[in-house]
Amino acid sequence: MIAVSGIVAALDPQFNTNNNSWGNNVGAAVVLVAFALVILTGLYTLVQRAGRRGTRRTAAKVDRQFRDEGIQADTVGEAVSQYHQAVGSTQPARRASDALVEQRARRLLVESSVAEASLEMVPFLPRLPRSVKRVANRMYLIVSIAVTRDMFGGDPPLEAHHLGKWVVLLDHWPDLAQAVIRDPSLAGRLEKSDSPSLDGLLPPGIQSSEELVAFWHEQTRIGDVAERLVSAMPSRRLRAREKTPVIALT
Repeated sequence: MIAVSGIVAALDPQFNTNNNSWGNNVGAAVVLVAFALVILTGLYTLVQRAGRRGTRRTAAKVDRQFRDEGIQADTVGEAVSQYHQAVGSTQPARRASDALVEQRARRLLVESSVAEASLEMVPFLPRLPRSVKRVANRMYLIVSIAVTRDMFGGDPPLEAHHLGKWVVLLDHWPDLAQAVIRDPSLAGRLEKSDSPSLDGLLPPGIQSSEELVAFWHEQTRIGDVAERLVSAMPSRRLRAREKTPVIALT
């Protein structure tokens, strides 16, 4: 406003005097427009902030409802359906939108699955904090993909701890993980082997170790779900056996 007033004053020496000059009129109009824009911008900012606060409050309320109702599901769709059945059609004006309920269901499912999957990583955590962060980021990404593609459940059921073991394989033995991606049945053969060193089963160039043998013989087994891990196959497509794009959870 000061710059505009200066320009108008330079063009009209009588600007800001008692004379009714065009400069006074233009200057007054500019000031009024600028003042109106400031007021509108302030109002818009307040409305935006109020909207964000309202969304955060509603999201927190939905999270509490999910926890209070003890809703557990393998897929986001199932979680949303259970939520609506449990909460019911309460006052529409205060009810969370379907999009928000789905968003919170997805986030809660990812967080709970990451917590469960991470238990598989405890014996194999890297020593360096930077490496731990890398593995944690990979875990979150892979679980997010699994939730988005509705991979959990099915027959045999795919569970979060399977993803945890898959992430350990990808991080500790990447060459062997690539071999499993090329041939998912290799995972089952390694788990069922009675050989103390996995002799004859490991691809060329991959050395056996006590840690590797223990990894394949531990309680969590991925052989039955290895194909689904490799192809990121949704559980709903198991019966139809539809072909899905191979995007390998890596």
